[in-house]
Amino acid sequence: MKHHDAAMDLAADALAAQRRGDAAEQQRLFLAALAESERAAEAVFPLAGLEPTRSVVLHSAAMLALDCREFDSAERFAAMALAGNPPGKLRDEFHDIFARASFRRHLLAKGTTLADDRVRLSMAGSAVAPGIVERYSFERRVEAFSKLLFRTAARKRNVAYKTQGRHTESDHSHCDLYYEVAEAASFAVVFRVGHPLGARDLFEGTGQVLEEVAECLELFEKQDEAGLRSRIVSPEYYTNFVGLAKELQPDGEQVQLVGLTIMAEGKVREVPLQRPRPKIVKVAPPPPVYPDEDEKPKPKKHRPATVSGFLEAADSRRERGRGFITLTNEQEGDWKIRVPEGLTDIVRMHYDKYVTVELEPKGRGLVLRGLNEDSEP
Repeated sequence: MKHHDAAMDLAADALAAQRRGDAAEQQRLFLAALAESERAAEAVFPLAGLEPTRSVVLHSAAMLALDCREFDSAERFAAMALAGNPPGKLRDEFHDIFARASFRRHLLAKGTTLADDRVRLSMAGSAVAPGIVERYSFERRVEAFSKLLFRTAARKRNVAYKTQGRHTESDHSHCDLYYEVAEAASFAVVFRVGHPLGARDLFEGTGQVLEEVAECLELFEKQDEAGLRSRIVSPEYYTNFVGLAKELQPDGEQVQLVGLTIMAEGKVREVPLQRPRPKIVKVAPPPPVYPDEDEKPKPKKHRPATVSGFLEAADSRRERGRGFITLTNEQEGDWKIRVPEGLTDIVRMHYDKYVTVELEPKGRGLVLRGLNEDSEP
């Protein structure tokens, strides 16, 4: 067992190097641990009656091989274990190792690897039960968190805010979120970030990005606008963060709590969002005023503070530096509304939905200031 013990000590040292951000030392120690683990595996393989010790040693060797991207070795250790008589639970895990190795090969074929850091998103409320959730309540928050994470990564790398067009290789669009098995809670799912192999600088310091997300969400939850603006200096990124954070917030009805657990760089940080998202208060339009009751010319279309309708069209191409949405209202027709930089991510999440928007008259037009999905009249 001395080789197995040495492998576990080296693996612990590798994780410590990972927490320090020393990738080269981490890789060296993991490979050394794998070498010791392979010696341990060869030693216990003939000892079919030494269960569960034999299976534990081979399982450790297989998991280390996966961490080192030695997928053939991982499958070989799993096959060695299954050639004996492993206990039921471990037998299932050895079968899972083949599936994990196949998935990791798939990622490699795409030129992608998974960051070690994780985020756990949990929800509680009337639309949530243990292990089950209303689809839209979940999907909209996953989309909001995904956009928020990648926008934060771009901001941390001093990438100028980009509204439209195809992203370049230096952009966050080359990264993606991967789900792990949903956990028991009211409802919870774990995310990991996938980024290009050999190009970690495209999503450098995943743990640091997650820490920044946590810090900014805590300031948002506390309504500390000054503190949040001091961290997010760019007006476009600030507007975007606040808009996406509102999409994450509980609605106070179907969802009463949204929790984020950041597991990064060896630390765990809890960020509960309990403050319900404020609803946009509808403002009735003023009645038309006619100068002469006998002659009633068609009144000019008023410029409202709020409008409800279907968000049926959008144009993110910059017309004189502006993007627009069209809101369709059966009583009043179409409204063309300017979308400021930072809110395009939020608008895209609500296409073809009935919404109430908060507006600000500006110049001869209307500018979007907030948006909530609403019930159709």
